[in-house]
Amino acid sequence: MLEEGARSEGLVIVTRVSLAEAHREDPIPGYEFRIPVLGLTHEEVARKYRGFDGAFWHGPWGGRDWESEYGFLPETGIGDLGQYEQIKEILARDFGPDADLICFGGTEALSGLPAGFAFVGYDFGYYGSARGYYSVLYNEVIYGLIRAMREFGDFLNENLLLSSVAEAERLDAVRSRLLEEGADLETSSDEWYAIGVWLYAGGDGALR
Repeated sequence: MLEEGARSEGLVIVTRVSLAEAHREDPIPGYEFRIPVLGLTHEEVARKYRGFDGAFWHGPWGGRDWESEYGFLPETGIGDLGQYEQIKEILARDFGPDADLICFGGTEALSGLPAGFAFVGYDFGYYGSARGYYSVLYNEVIYGLIRAMREFGDFLNENLLLSSVAEAERLDAVRSRLLEEGADLETSSDEWYAIGVWLYAGGDGALR
């Protein structure tokens, strides 16, 4: 059964890097054979995908250490809405155009969300901290190896996310069946859930 939403909302800065570039810098076993769904290139995935999978707070090969540089953050590394102004300043000061400020939460509209954020869809997976998260959409649909999972690519919106919780529920049902049949899918969490994603798009809320 699909778990109900993420446990709390949070703010993070996520750096987007194409899988091909990441693999060149730090080879990922098995990923050299992965081809994105929908005929997309690795670069197009990096440009379009707006979920929560990526490098939190730093580049994918080291760089900034959020635990020492951004000590105001909670232990999880996931900022709260009250820290929005600090985090927005960090985005402008320390990160380039390949980084997004996102807010993620449950399946309901967030109250108290600052101006400038736009809802971009639902990711599906789990998160617990800036070092412990996994997007089923990114790893098992967009870059999946199993046909039944890749077929959900047809339901992805322009941000390579799902548009409704019902679609996440269908994905969850198919995934659960595949696991029962012995499919090689991620099992590091007992809870998988639809995760709403809001992208910071600037003062007018217009997506880039």
